[in-house]
Amino acid sequence: MGWIREEYKGGSSLVWHNGAFDGFTAFVGFLPQHDLGLTVLNNMTAGPAGIWFYTYVLNLVLSERFGLNVGVPDKVLATEASALDDLRTLGSKAKPVSFSVVAPYLGYYEGGYSLVREGRDVVLNNSSRAVPLQVMPDGSYVMSEGFMVGAAVKLAREADGTPHIEIVGIETVRRTTGLG
Repeated sequence: MGWIREEYKGGSSLVWHNGAFDGFTAFVGFLPQHDLGLTVLNNMTAGPAGIWFYTYVLNLVLSERFGLNVGVPDKVLATEASALDDLRTLGSKAKPVSFSVVAPYLGYYEGGYSLVREGRDVVLNNSSRAVPLQVMPDGSYVMSEGFMVGAAVKLAREADGTPHIEIVGIETVRRTTGLG
């Protein structure tokens, strides 16, 4: 039911599950041979910091208490710092969205998505998620907040002229109706 089991040298194993939602990240794991459980809850979005936080805590316990994954906590900190630097660099390139460019794409899309203007922002909505977009120098967009901060988004048209939104590497949805 979603539990993952990892085996370590010397017979130790870790049974774990994690999860994340906008603004929250959770990890629960058990080391049955050592009669130990670990739960890490935090109020950080998964990327770029939340997942690295619980990965650091877990590997600190494994390293210091059981001699497993020695050196990994320092690697986790370095990887998190690099991810944060990458996000800062991406953010420094981002510009506000031109409303005249995105106006033809505003509307309702498959899968419960909508693209709307809210004040100074263009926002991609899906269910309870509202994610502002910023434009990159190449004309693509990035999610500037939320669960997938930094994820690339492309606005384009199908061969028949219907607008679509591509969340790069995730899914592409076609517009069903404009905002009218």
